[in-house]
Amino acid sequence: MESIVAVTRDILKETESFIQFEAKFIPVLAELVCTQVAEAFEELDDQLCLGKDWEILRRDKRTVQCLFGTLQFRRRLIRSKDGKQSYPLDTKLGLARGRRYSPMMMAQVANLASHTVLRTVSMAVDAFTPGSISFQTVDKIYQQVGADLKEVEAAKATAAATSNEPKRVVSRLFIEGDAFQIKLKGGRRTYVHRLQVSEGVENNGKRHQLINRKVFSGLDRERVFDQMSAYLDAHYDNKTTEIITGSDNGSGYEPNVFQVFAKTRKQHTHILDVYHLNNKLKERFNMMPVELKQRLRKAIFTGDHKRMNTVMDTAEAIVTGSEEYDQDDVENVESLRNYLDRNWTSIAPLTSVDWHHTGLGSCESNHRAYTYRLKKQGRSWSVPGLNAMLEIIDAVQNHELAESLSQTTVFDTPLPSVDPESVQIPKDFSLKTLFGGFARADGEHVEHIGARHGVIDAQGLSGTSFGRMAHSLNNLNPVG
Repeated sequence: MESIVAVTRDILKETESFIQFEAKFIPVLAELVCTQVAEAFEELDDQLCLGKDWEILRRDKRTVQCLFGTLQFRRRLIRSKDGKQSYPLDTKLGLARGRRYSPMMMAQVANLASHTVLRTVSMAVDAFTPGSISFQTVDKIYQQVGADLKEVEAAKATAAATSNEPKRVVSRLFIEGDAFQIKLKGGRRTYVHRLQVSEGVENNGKRHQLINRKVFSGLDRERVFDQMSAYLDAHYDNKTTEIITGSDNGSGYEPNVFQVFAKTRKQHTHILDVYHLNNKLKERFNMMPVELKQRLRKAIFTGDHKRMNTVMDTAEAIVTGSEEYDQDDVENVESLRNYLDRNWTSIAPLTSVDWHHTGLGSCESNHRAYTYRLKKQGRSWSVPGLNAMLEIIDAVQNHELAESLSQTTVFDTPLPSVDPESVQIPKDFSLKTLFGGFARADGEHVEHIGARHGVIDAQGLSGTSFGRMAHSLNNLNPVG
C-alpha cells in the first residue's frame, strides 16, 4: 500500500490533469499488481513441489496476458515416476499448454466477439485493459474458445447421459426450431439451424423470462436435433410431459420431425409460428378489403375451417371478377389458400389459450443474437470460424460461457490437488538442500559447483526451427 501511495505522489507531481495522471497510473498499477501476483504464483510453485519425489528438470518462464496486465513468472518442469513431464503450477492454475492469454481474458474476448466485429474487440481491449491485442489475435482466440466449448459440451453430454442424478419432471416443455441463411466465403450460402427448449415463462418485474432455457445451433440439422434429444433424455423424465413444439413448418421443420422429442403422439402438439403466419397473411392478402381481412383472421384464430374456406372463396371471386386485380393477386390468393390448408393442423391449436404467455414464439425474436452478428456484422464466414462463433453465442445465450471455459482443465491429466494453506514451509528450510543446489529460491541463482543452469526462452511456437533447437538445448541442462 505504501508503494502505491508513493507512486501516486510521484505521478501527480509529473502530470497537470487527471487524464494525464490516469493514463500514466494505469500501466504502473498493472505492473505493481502483476509483480505481486507473480511472486504469489512462484510461492505456490514452491509449495506444490515441496516434498514430492518428482525429478525437477528446470524452471521456465511463462508470460500470460490477463485482464489486469501481463504476468511473467517462473515455474518448475517436473518428471514424474512414470516419465511424464508437466508443470505442476500450470496444472494447478488450469493454464493450458501454449496459451498466452488467461482463461478469463479469452472468455471476455470471445464474449465481445459474439456481439461485434473483431477490430472493435481489439479496440476495446486496448482501451480498457493495460495490454493490447490485434484483431488477428482476436480471431484466433475466439476460434480456440469455440473449439474448447465444443469439447466441454461433448464431455458434459457424456457425463449427463451416465449420471445417476434424478431427472426433472415437468408438465410441459416448449421446443422451437428454425433456420436462417448465412453467407460463406467464396459466395456460397449455408443454413444455420437452431433449436431451443424451455419450461415456460416466469415474470421478472415487467419482463418475462424463459424458465431453464437451453439453445443448440449448428450447420448440421440432424446433429442439432440429436443434441436436443440427448439433452432432454439426460435431464428430463418425459413419460408424462406434454411436448409443445413450434416452427414455421418450413423444410426440415415440419410437425412430424418434432415427434422425436415426444414418447407418444398424444403427448405432442405442434403450433405454427404466429409471426410467420401473420407475415403470410400480410404478404398474400394485403390487397383485400379491410372487412374481408378481419373475417379471415377471425376464422383462422377461432379454428373455423369452414368459415376460412368461405372467406377464401369470396376472395377468389373478387380477384377473378374485377379488372382492379391482376394475375399476381390471383396467384397470391391461391397460394394463401394452399398454405392455410397445408398447415391447418398446426393452426388449429392457436384457438387454445393454453399456449399463450408460455414463451412459444420467442425463438424468432431470439434470432437477433445470431443474425445481427453473423449477417450484419459478418459479411462472410469460413466454416470453422462460423462453427466457433455459433458455439460461443450458444454459450452466451445459455449463460454458460465462463462456467464452460473453467472446465477445460478436465481434458488435462490433473496432478493431485494441493491445498496451499495446508503446506507449511519451515523458516530455515532451503530449496538448495532439497534440490541439490540447482534450484533457485526467491528468483535468484543459487551458488553451486558446476555449470550454471541456463534456459533459452524461445518466445514462440515450439514447432518452429528455433523452438525445436531451444527444446533440445534446454534438455541438456542439469536438474534444477
